[in-house]
Amino acid sequence: MKMDHPLSTIYPNASYGVQQPFSNGANPKSLKSRKTLNLRIMKKYLIKGTYNTDGIKGLMKEGGTGRKNAIEKMLATIGGKVEAFYYAFGEDDVYVIVELPDDITAASVGLRVNAAGLVKICLTVLLTPEDIDAASNKQVTYRAPGA
Repeated sequence: MKMDHPLSTIYPNASYGVQQPFSNGANPKSLKSRKTLNLRIMKKYLIKGTYNTDGIKGLMKEGGTGRKNAIEKMLATIGGKVEAFYYAFGEDDVYVIVELPDDITAASVGLRVNAAGLVKICLTVLLTPEDIDAASNKQVTYRAPGA
């Protein structure tokens, strides 16, 4: 069963799932091309979470896949999605990489989840190598302390 991509009516010659250039030469992975084509650019975030005692009890009752499904549902309602979801030993109990539309949406997730009081999360914006290239090429005038 073939599933049509939502943009297939706008860009019928584009291949979705395999990142190939559009017929006009634009590369869908290129930030500049996505902006030129007016495609929504999703930002990636790392969420690190630590459960308190009641949160761990809830996790044990619901199970790991149940919590993952709940997070996927929550993010879908705000235009986001889970890219990776892992539980871990150590200082943090859960690591999740998500795609969200913007920083305001990410802040909203952090506020709501932390306000519930069962898990403390910390969100970190993730940058691509291309983002770092662009940042390193941006000129900034800086004076070191005491210089």
